[in-house]
Amino acid sequence: MLELHAHTTYSYGTLELIELVEAAFQAGVRAFAITDHDTLSGWKEAFRAARNLEMEIVPGVELSTVHRDRSLHILGFYPDAGHARSMPASKD
Repeated sequence: MLELHAHTTYSYGTLELIELVEAAFQAGVRAFAITDHDTLSGWKEAFRAARNLEMEIVPGVELSTVHRDRSLHILGFYPDAGHARSMPASKD
């Protein structure tokens, strides 16, 4: 099973990253994307949390944008964190 859209407390989620990885694994998830809003924070922590589990962490991000006065959220996977600017987590 895979889950490609999950939030931690780095954005809108209610679980800390390690808690979320463990809960996903217990639910049978084996490929798991952390897609917090407007931040790349937490990836290293997620890789460490899943290190001893049979789970693939898929680095992701959910970008918040506005088009024609409508809020849009765009999921991106495997962005190059080495070239990313720091983005504050959005809570709005």
